[in-house]
Amino acid sequence: MPVSSVVSKIKNVGVQKKIIFFILIFVSLIFSCSKNNDGTYEVSVRLEGGSGKSFIKSPSILKIQNQQKILTVQWSSKNYDYMLVDGKKYLNETPGDFSTFTFPIKNLQKIPVAANTTAMGSPHQIEYTLVFDSDLASNFTKLKSEDSRKTRPESEITSKTNQKNLSSDESAFPLRTTSEKIPLQYARQFAIEKVDGGTLLSIEGEKAIFVVAENSEPPKNLPSSVCVLRQPVNNAYLLSTSVMDFLSKLKVVSHVRFTGTKKSDWFIDEALSAFESGALSFAGKYSSPDYELLLSENCDLAIENTMIYHKSEVKEKLEELGIPVIVEKSTYEQNPLGRLEWIKFWGVIFNREAEANRFFDEQVLRIQSAIKENLSESRQKKVAFFYVTTNGAVNVRKPNDYIARLIELVGLEYVPRVNVGEDSSAVATVNIQMEEFYLLARDADVLIYNGNISGEISSIEDLLLKNPLFADFEAVKNKRVYFVGKKFFQETTGMAKFIEDLRKF
Repeated sequence: MPVSSVVSKIKNVGVQKKIIFFILIFVSLIFSCSKNNDGTYEVSVRLEGGSGKSFIKSPSILKIQNQQKILTVQWSSKNYDYMLVDGKKYLNETPGDFSTFTFPIKNLQKIPVAANTTAMGSPHQIEYTLVFDSDLASNFTKLKSEDSRKTRPESEITSKTNQKNLSSDESAFPLRTTSEKIPLQYARQFAIEKVDGGTLLSIEGEKAIFVVAENSEPPKNLPSSVCVLRQPVNNAYLLSTSVMDFLSKLKVVSHVRFTGTKKSDWFIDEALSAFESGALSFAGKYSSPDYELLLSENCDLAIENTMIYHKSEVKEKLEELGIPVIVEKSTYEQNPLGRLEWIKFWGVIFNREAEANRFFDEQVLRIQSAIKENLSESRQKKVAFFYVTTNGAVNVRKPNDYIARLIELVGLEYVPRVNVGEDSSAVATVNIQMEEFYLLARDADVLIYNGNISGEISSIEDLLLKNPLFADFEAVKNKRVYFVGKKFFQETTGMAKFIEDLRKF
């Protein structure tokens, strides 16, 4: 063989070795990168679809191993028994506790799922979408160890959950080193933190609100996912009627310029007066706001309730127009006093924190006094809260509803305790037949008629016109029948007065 041929062959072998060498290095780098991502992470996630009342607790836990992503989610309800993800069924891992599911995912984008709830009597499979704030590169924070979340106190987990909804890049906005957490007694759906340059508010499942004081500027390194709200708020658009009573107690109704409720449907005196003076105007319902009116009069905040989840495009449009949106979730509070504590949230928004704290403390003292006195009673009296529908059925509160809990908080027994489940995603009431109500509440010591929906009654005769069977009820015989009017459900802060009235029973 010629020398030139041998040399050529040796050179080719050298080139081949170099190619194989570089390929091995490349594969090694890829493997190394994938291994570097292995670990346990917290990811911010929210839920779309359904009734808008259920939600996934955020952040959720994501485990990555050999490039496979395993997500664990926990629901706000105990009544989901399975989930369908990518055509596969996954069973609830924590029966009796908040429903928890673990399943593989391909990426942190929108993931269509279905969940089966047993809270409505018969099983219902409902379609949802898991939505992540951004892609994997910017949406997750690695935990120091897989057990670190389990070993932290519940209060710290709650705070961390709220912070992760606000900022996915902790290094860009180091809240823990510059913040002071404001302790809350009963509320669990929001958090308050004093941060350099302003106040950070978070609502479970929502992005954060950074409240900037007048003549101040937000931090330059504030993440873009945080909503900036500048004080003072002077032209708010109020869609959540339960908030109006808080604002009246803080004496800031004049800071609300628009409402999604017409004058004829308001029962708060300050709201009616504002309509009559022209200071308050109807600007369309939550589903169809008058955008031109809001812009022309410099609307600076929209206060929604969770109904807006059914019209997410409206929320997006308001934000696109530069109007900050707050979705208040006071009705999600498990403890009735948690609802009342939301006045502290609005105290921050409208720069009335001292007034809010003082009012809340006064109300809690009144409630505690009423509870203490009533618990000394030797016999537990039965109280029914209901109304008769137009078709003759009886609408009652579910046992987990806040009205039922207020009644029991005073040491009274709420009846009837209809077995309908305690799913937070379900409505607060249920209709039963009059015959069933008769059997369950005939011996009640007190009847409280809810005049909010079917109209107020003014006498026992009015009640008997609803159904003559009421004549056999012990409370009717003893003339212990009361009613609440339409104003009752708009007077969010009237909790202490209601409890004091219950004490008299």
